[in-house]
Amino acid sequence: MLTVRCVDTITGFAALRQPWNALLDPENPYSIFLSHEWASEWFAAFGAGRTPYILTVQDGPEIVGLLPMHAGAAAESLLPMRDLQLMANGHSPYADFLVRPESALAVRNVLATHLRRDGSQWDLAVFAEVGASANLATLSELYAESSRGIQRQRSAPFIPLHGTWETYRSNLSKRFVKVLRNNRNRVTRDADTEIELLESPASIKAALDDMFAIGEKSWQGESVSAVGSNVENRKFYSGLVDAFASDGRLRLWFLKRDGERVAFEYHMVNHGVEFGLKTGFDRKLEKIGIGTFLDQSILERLFEDDALREYDLLGDFDFYKQRWTSQARHYYRITLYGGSWNARIAALWNLRLLPMLRSEALMQQVRALAV
Repeated sequence: MLTVRCVDTITGFAALRQPWNALLDPENPYSIFLSHEWASEWFAAFGAGRTPYILTVQDGPEIVGLLPMHAGAAAESLLPMRDLQLMANGHSPYADFLVRPESALAVRNVLATHLRRDGSQWDLAVFAEVGASANLATLSELYAESSRGIQRQRSAPFIPLHGTWETYRSNLSKRFVKVLRNNRNRVTRDADTEIELLESPASIKAALDDMFAIGEKSWQGESVSAVGSNVENRKFYSGLVDAFASDGRLRLWFLKRDGERVAFEYHMVNHGVEFGLKTGFDRKLEKIGIGTFLDQSILERLFEDDALREYDLLGDFDFYKQRWTSQARHYYRITLYGGSWNARIAALWNLRLLPMLRSEALMQQVRALAV
């Protein structure tokens, strides 16, 4: 018989490392974002004011499933509410609960039952960055439509690394190939240009200040969303170096012009997939296309790496990424509503009344245009 236990202390969280990582799928490249190391660095950086709320599903003494969440007061809520959230946010490429494949259905059912029974203890359970085929996507289906909300969060583009760079480039639009050719000529014409790849923990650590500085000079710096825009971001991306660089799973790429680092890409590699976690470039050089130059230089090298089979650009399917690929994976934000009156009021407003008001506002705009 499966039972559920809640781990709600930092000490208990730390003690879960071995059984937690034992649940990771060794063949799934996205498993690195579900690892205990990733969650630990994430919570250390972004978990201020929150409490671990980790549900472990046990078959006797053995942990066969795990849902990593944290608890606290719901932010930006008009009503006093307590929420549960996955250990994931916009810096997380992928999130889900962990489970042994043979126990997936049973663990999903027992977690859903536990959350429903515990619904008086929380008001909202928010699951962000959930892939379309993730276990959590099927868990939400066990909730009534009046108690769950699902919305598309983003679509992340990816590039299969089959064949050669030349073959891949030949299948891009002729217009974009011309852009790439002109871009290469423009960037290299007036300066000594070099691509620098750092992979050792010491070299990456020594270059973090340069990475943070470039991020602040980018458009992300202007919107306060860059890799080093706040203490939390700096702590997280610095912590990943300690957690993963010694295993060769971090790469820090730079573009240097006349010896100065002017653009970067911060990547993670796992099971044949290279993930683009963060990027940035000095906007004073935007007109000559240094971001595009670094993109094509990295991609050309990735096609030469026989150990890689895919490059996941992550983030959202922005226009500049659409020029490189038409393939993308979809991610969702799932919200479950508990049994309290505040939760029911929030569900009524968010799931029924607000969509009706938006629909009516849209119809009014259409009618106004038709006049």
